[in-house]
Amino acid sequence: MNTLRSFVSKYKQYFYFIAMAIMAIALPVSEFLMSISIFALAIAWLLNGPKKTQWQAFNQNKLAWITVSIFLIEVVGLINTSNYDYAFSELRNKLPLLLVPVFIAPARFSNKEFKGLLALFVGSTMVGSLICFINYQFYLKDNLINFREVSIFISHIRFGLMINLSILILIYYAIILKNKWSFALLAMTFWLGYFLLFLGSGNGYFIFGVLLLVGFIALIIKSPYTKIGIGVGFLFIL
Repeated sequence: MNTLRSFVSKYKQYFYFIAMAIMAIALPVSEFLMSISIFALAIAWLLNGPKKTQWQAFNQNKLAWITVSIFLIEVVGLINTSNYDYAFSELRNKLPLLLVPVFIAPARFSNKEFKGLLALFVGSTMVGSLICFINYQFYLKDNLINFREVSIFISHIRFGLMINLSILILIYYAIILKNKWSFALLAMTFWLGYFLLFLGSGNGYFIFGVLLLVGFIALIIKSPYTKIGIGVGFLFIL
């Protein structure tokens, strides 16, 4: 027992990162892993820090309050429903909106850890898109009834949102790094952009258009030569 306590005391600060790493991988590809990651976050929250300090961290986190407010709005919206089965199902599905901000608010990550989490998320999205595309080409192409079935892990709308978030991350670091890795990141961006169009998500199209505009403006601002920035920006949009 003492050995277990010593182990937990020594490594409990890493539990948050492990839980978030699982979540980063799970978001684009696995609802089951998402459940595991939330459970892992709960354990990390219980093991780390005085609860008073953790609640203070939550109270001071505006983004956490906004997220919880979305859940509360959902609750209020379901008060007048007569379909209680649907209401409880919706509340169960939205419960992470209430729990995850509470668990994450006290967490602190180094810059390296944060970049690692982003890399896991983008990598998972890339792998998920490749698997979906290959699955379509070899198994679904001749038997597809609804194109939404192309997204085999999560709903095509959610997957489209994950792709857009990955594109935003890739564009940001492609601009920030300004080295040979930028070309690799841009190549990943173009693939995800193509797959988003292939996926046929209307919401994804809209958000992708916004991201293209943001990327175009950023390229102009970051370029030391405005004309070059505009030219590269147009190439990026094309």
